[in-house]
Amino acid sequence: MILTACILAACGPAEKNRPSAIISADSSYLFTYNGTIMAPGMAAENILSSLGEPKNYYEADSCAAAGKNRYYSFDHFTLTTFMESGSDSEILIKIDLTDDVVSTNEGIYLGSPVSDVDSIYGVPSRTENNCLFYDKGDMTLTILTTDGLVSNIYYEKDGI
Repeated sequence: MILTACILAACGPAEKNRPSAIISADSSYLFTYNGTIMAPGMAAENILSSLGEPKNYYEADSCAAAGKNRYYSFDHFTLTTFMESGSDSEILIKIDLTDDVVSTNEGIYLGSPVSDVDSIYGVPSRTENNCLFYDKGDMTLTILTTDGLVSNIYYEKDGI
């Protein structure tokens, strides 16, 4: 139930979702998988190309803006992209880590103790229920905790 509350908060008012020209560790939390660096707000084409064929794919109308969300499931994470109506380019809007094989670039993985999160990320920008929100640039790193351990991690572009 708490996870649902954290996720549903993302379906808010529409805002233009333009890819960021430059994304760095100073302006965004980054996720790296097999040498592919990604963050919400980046153009998705090169990311998807370098990751190869997803295990699963589907698309749906966006609940927050005029366009389509596309969902790409890989072995250890899922990517969500947004394609604005009339556009031919996708923007990465969400990265959801799905198992403990991968971690954030800072070393937090599903199952990490909350004390590790606190020592690495410090005080969250805000909290709600068991969700810790860390804002940076135009994205938020959300870490859900259950019984003192990390149970979900996702990166999300703000405003979409």
